[in-house]
This record gives sequence, C-alpha cells and structure tokens, in this order.
Amino acid sequence: MSKVLRIAFVVEGPTDFVMLKAVIENLLEGRDFVPQVLQPEMSEAFKTVPGEDGGWPGVLRWCLQSADQGGGRLSNNPLFAFHDLLIFQLDTDVAGTSYSAVHTQDPFPASTLPCEEDCPPAATTDRLRTVALRWMGEDTTPHQIVFCTPSKALETWLLAGLFPKDKVAKRKYLECRQNPANTLQGKPMKRRLVRSGKKSLWMYKELASEFALKWGNVTAKCSEASRFEDDFLYAFKQLSG
Repeated sequence: MSKVLRIAFVVEGPTDFVMLKAVIENLLEGRDFVPQVLQPEMSEAFKTVPGEDGGWPGVLRWCLQSADQGGGRLSNNPLFAFHDLLIFQLDTDVAGTSYSAVHTQDPFPASTLPCEEDCPPAATTDRLRTVALRWMGEDTTPHQIVFCTPSKALETWLLAGLFPKDKVAKRKYLECRQNPANTLQGKPMKRRLVRSGKKSLWMYKELASEFALKWGNVTAKCSEASRFEDDFLYAFKQLSG
C-alpha cells in the first residue's frame, strides 16, 4: 500500500491520544500516517474542545451516534471511506462502573455495566470489548477497528514503560492493580504525569517519545499492550497486503 495511512482515533481523552500516537509512530517505523481524533473533539493543541464529552461516556455516545449513522452498525458508517483504521481506546476500569454513576442511561434493556470480574487474570478486557461492540451495533470486531483496552488504565502502561523500577511496577499482576494514576502522582515533579489528581497534558507530551521508545517494557509486563501491538500490526499488514 503506497498511499499514506489514515488512522482515526476514538479515545477517552487527549492524554490517551498523545501516548497512543507516539506508540503507533514507533510501530510503523517511520512510515507516514495521518492521525485524526474523532472523539473527543480536540483543538490543535490536543486539548478537548469546551463542552465536548470526554471520558468513557463520550466514547459511548460517539459509538451510539456513529452506529445510528451507519444504519445500526458502526462498520457501515461513511467514516471508513476516509480512514483506513480506527484505534478504539477504552480503559478497562470502566467495567467496574455503571451508567447511572455518570448520569447516563443504559442503552440496552439488559444491563451491560458493570461487567468486571476477578483479576487475575486480566480477562475483564474481553467482557468490556463485548460491551463496546454492542455500543457499536456489532457482534464481532470489524476489520477496520483495532481495540486498545488497557487493564486497568493506560496509566498502567505508563508506569511499566517509564518507571519499570518502581516497586508497584515490579509487582506481579500489575494489570490488576487499581488506580495506577495514584502511583504516577508520587513521581518527581520533572516527570510527574499526574498532579493533584489531574493529568498534565504538557507532561504527557514531554514523555510521549520516551514512552514509545520503551514500549518493550510495557509489552513485557502488560498482556493487553502486547495484544494491542499484535492487533495493530496484523491490521496494518492486511492493509499493506
């Protein structure tokens, strides 16, 4: 495939996009691609546009609306005429919450959230993917979509990649540990990604390239990171073939 790869992103927030974009640049080994964030809407500075829904409720609403535009299935949405792949990110801690907790109505008669199960193993990711597919109006994952479902959050991957010597990062079953952002909040100020409970977009941008270069630390420790890499490279190979 000689044309420039067009990759769309549906993510919970700007910091997720910044890190995933860097990882994909690394996985593509210098190949040009054009990224576009479909959800949430962002400014050129990668900041969420005021009034735009972020987090998993925003992802949910985007899926429902986009599936409706595709006649009930996201895979039939015209957006795939303009994008080769869609990276769909959803942190697995979503499986432990409910629609009512974020003042959102369950879109299905039978409750789909919470859907969390005991960890280890980090099998809740499969359950959450099934829920997300229902949001999309799909039974199986469309070939244009690559799931990214970190357990418990993308910050787990950041901990493994950027701070591999951290005592929490070195523990067994890192993917089962709740609230990885709390550990990141305790890091030295010059590398503190989370401050006063809020993610620092500026610091995420600063450390994105380093995170991508240390991606091997992440896949070695986090099964879902390895799964994302495998799924992305397979989808890319299918396009190239």
